Amino acid sequence: MKAPFGNGGTSHVSKITQVLNKESSEPKKEHYVPRFYLKAFANFKGPKDDDGYLYVFDKKTGRSYQSSVANAASEKYFYDVPLQIAKQPENVKFIEKGLSELEEKYSWVLRGFCQIFQNTLK
Repeated sequence: MKAPFGNGGTSHVSKITQVLNKESSEPKKEHYVPRFYLKAFANFKGPKDDDGYLYVFDKKTGRSYQSSVANAASEKYFYDVPLQIAKQPENVKFIEKGLSELEEKYSWVLRGFCQIFQNTLK
């Protein structure tokens, strides 16, 4: 019997499962503030030296706390597009993938500004 959507015998459910089960190449935790930007403000002298840490303020609770750069300004599946809109499982993460490419290409600009600023403080 052919799959209900006529896509060569693979049902959409199994395609979705394959996409969702991909290894760590697919980001789960997506930053709404890029990590390279957060690192410019991070403190690397402390318990979380590997990625740096920041002090975070939660406006909803009024609580401030220390967070690693990896955990700050991020949310699971933040940029995922619902499958009904994306139409194909491989398109669910197209926003995250596009932003990631932009960050890779242009993060050097911010790093350069930070370096110039740090040099003027010396």
